[in-house]
Amino acid sequence: MISDLIISKSLTELLQHRAELGSRSLFIAGGTEINRLDSPHSDGSFIGLSMENLGLDEIRETEAGITIGAMVTLQQLIDSPVIPDYIKAAAGFAGSRTLRNMATIGGNIASCRDDSYLLPTCIAAKARIHTIDIDRKGEILNEDIPIREYVENFENFSGCCLSEIFIKKQDRFVKTRRYSRTAQRTPDALISFGSDLKEGVLTDVRIAVGSLGCGIKRLPIIEQSVMNRDLQNEEQCLMAVKKVIEPADDITGSSEYKQYLVGITITDLMNEALGGHER
Repeated sequence: MISDLIISKSLTELLQHRAELGSRSLFIAGGTEINRLDSPHSDGSFIGLSMENLGLDEIRETEAGITIGAMVTLQQLIDSPVIPDYIKAAAGFAGSRTLRNMATIGGNIASCRDDSYLLPTCIAAKARIHTIDIDRKGEILNEDIPIREYVENFENFSGCCLSEIFIKKQDRFVKTRRYSRTAQRTPDALISFGSDLKEGVLTDVRIAVGSLGCGIKRLPIIEQSVMNRDLQNEEQCLMAVKKVIEPADDITGSSEYKQYLVGITITDLMNEALGGHER
């Protein structure tokens, strides 16, 4: 909940409001994240800065790749003919069409929740984020960064406005698996695997996990082990996973159970990537 809502006529005006109000304000996209029962902003003491009608709801395709505005909804991703199937699949993890019609890609990413529908997949796909801010002189500051850097240094970017993400057109294997008893339930684990394939060898591997109760995590040590061909079977993957992540014991399952899910999934997706790419 929020105590007030400010509607801006331009991105510059939006950023000026943010500069004036500081941490007392929040960027509002679809509003579904802020209105969650477990939202840290549920006490109603924040002023909302609406991002509507600012031109951030478009999907643009060029020869280089696809640019997705922060106000594009999850359902728009699914319905678009130019969005890669792996992004559509991630958006579909939101089981309710009503939710997908409201929730935006910007809100889901900028909330940086442990159970984000999109973040692990976007990290595996090597997506990039465009953020905008304003300095004390009123100059607009634009930054284009890898999404993994955005997540790893989230505190440094949490005050910026996420305006769009970019996905390069590439021949890359990307797949995500979600484990949950129901579509609406908080998942037990979310594992994403992305890689290129050159002469039968996996390269530029990205592995990201979420919904483990320990935040969105990229697994660079395991990525390197995959590229070095040090992980040849399920047992080796599971041993490697236990060394780098310690999921929370909670209602979705034990830490050991979640490590098992991550280990077997990395094995499966690694073998699938070696067998051929899914666009």
